[in-house]
Amino acid sequence: MNLYRIKNWPEHYEVSQNKSVKKWSWVPLPIKHDGKGYRRVVARADGVAMLGAWMLIVQVAAKCPERGVLADRDGPLTAEDLAIKTGVPTPIFEEALALFCSERIERMLLEDAACAQLALPANDQTLGERSSALELDNQTIPNHTRADQRERKRPQFTPPTVEEVRAYCRERGYQQVDPQRFCDFYNSKGWMIGKNKMQNWKSSVSGWNSRERETQNAKHKSTAAHTYDPNADNDPNAKLG
Repeated sequence: MNLYRIKNWPEHYEVSQNKSVKKWSWVPLPIKHDGKGYRRVVARADGVAMLGAWMLIVQVAAKCPERGVLADRDGPLTAEDLAIKTGVPTPIFEEALALFCSERIERMLLEDAACAQLALPANDQTLGERSSALELDNQTIPNHTRADQRERKRPQFTPPTVEEVRAYCRERGYQQVDPQRFCDFYNSKGWMIGKNKMQNWKSSVSGWNSRERETQNAKHKSTAAHTYDPNADNDPNAKLG
């Protein structure tokens, strides 16, 4: 399962006044609007929706046991969990999580939940320990046995077929994704994202569609800027007198 961690949380979202507060009722947000990441987000057709989703993600992360990490005591939060907590539709968060983890934006880090170490309150167990303890009725077991149980519990990723990707794109209206190219690309990488095994291929399809759409928009803008206008004075020597 994926675990989402907001990048550089202490530097951007912690201030001296609230570092000692156990439960936040507000969170500071940066007000810089000229960064490349921000401009790339708002330039999208759904930029306002993505910006709103980002603010909600930050607000939810501020209330998590380890601030800045989208996980509660039951485990990592998914797009569906965020939708339940905020009332915003799940597809918006699916798109936002893929976008903010992308290399062009990179406001979040995607980790394997089974390997992540979360700094929960001192009187609480880690997510893996808590889960194992509940299953085994609080019996004391060796650490390696606990790790084995977590490994068995982790759902095995099954790569999608081209037809499954095509059906999902049709369902979501993703017109920028070539299902065959998508599958060929990740097959060549062993279905890895960086150093981690892919956990949710649908999120990857969403991110792929977003990147392709941005590329197409950039090409259209470039083409429009160089379009020949027969009514304009196109003589390169016209201004030379």
